[in-house]
Amino acid sequence: MHRRPRGHDLESVVRYDGARVRHGLSHPVGKTGSRSTMRKPVVYLSGNGGEREARHKRLILIDQEIRSGRFPNATSLGRLCGCTSKTIHRDLAVLRDELAAPIRYDASRMGYHYTREFGIPALALSEADLFALAVAENAVSQYAGTPLARDLRAVMDRVLKLLPGPVRAQHELAQRAIRFGGMPPAVIRPEVWSALLGAIQRRERVELHYRRPGEAQTHARSVEPHLLLAREREWYLAAWLEDKQVAPLYYLARVEAVRPIGQTFPVRAEFAPENYNRLGFNAMHAGGQAQLVELRFPPAHAHLVDERPWAETQQVSRHRDGSVTLRFETHALFEVVRHVLRYGGVVEARRPPALRRAVAEGAEKLLEHHRS
Repeated sequence: MHRRPRGHDLESVVRYDGARVRHGLSHPVGKTGSRSTMRKPVVYLSGNGGEREARHKRLILIDQEIRSGRFPNATSLGRLCGCTSKTIHRDLAVLRDELAAPIRYDASRMGYHYTREFGIPALALSEADLFALAVAENAVSQYAGTPLARDLRAVMDRVLKLLPGPVRAQHELAQRAIRFGGMPPAVIRPEVWSALLGAIQRRERVELHYRRPGEAQTHARSVEPHLLLAREREWYLAAWLEDKQVAPLYYLARVEAVRPIGQTFPVRAEFAPENYNRLGFNAMHAGGQAQLVELRFPPAHAHLVDERPWAETQQVSRHRDGSVTLRFETHALFEVVRHVLRYGGVVEARRPPALRRAVAEGAEKLLEHHRS
């Protein structure tokens, strides 16, 4: 004789994306009791952003109720979360199968409980979020050699500890697929980094003890520290020299010491991002009057202009033969020289004359050093 299933019997059934699965069984059970093919489980973070957020909020509520020891069932959880029992069953499947929650239904108490200690993580990460987190974790290596790397590593470790085991495993797989290349960064003295960061925040003038390229001795100079700039894994200080009315860059690895002077300085419009970035080149600056740069790219290498923007002020002219002329304003001509030379003669510096001469001199020095 068959009887109608009671409420607590129905509670012992969880949903596996539409298939009915009884606790303790590894295969769905159909109406006749025969085993059928396992269907794909409900994905914890499937759906759009709104659906993921709503599901995560429900999972937190469900987890709190189960941990409270009140033995909630699908009906009471549905009332709490403002959804149907069917949705609760799906959420329970997510907790069990995606987050490895030790959920068990107690028929005598007509509700769910945990068989061991468990807590849902505070973070809900999608597959795209995990990939972005892997990128961020690898990006920490870009700051090696600075105290910032230690702080970023500590923050990243705290975030990773919030992830459940299965999600952390997915993150580790994504992390192996990403690498940042380039030369190892130069080492910056921790006391130099801390002193400059504090002086910038307080807008306090400092005495900079700096070793110029090719010199063994350091030189002391009073500067206004305004910005710390990162470029190609190298760090620079953008400062203002009041006596010369210029804003040079100082390579942090060559700063030997920083001494506070005790004088504050005003905020300068020259260092506002919209002004500072506009006339620099590849994050480099030299101060002074900006000049119009004109570079010519042959047809076979015209793609170099299209692959990336070269400057905020750039203008591109395309010619019938397929060549391209690039024009922009900058006061960092020395950095343009480096960029032109790195392409091995492919790019022609047309103007200003000072740029053309500097490129020619650099090429001649290369020839002198490499003639066999």
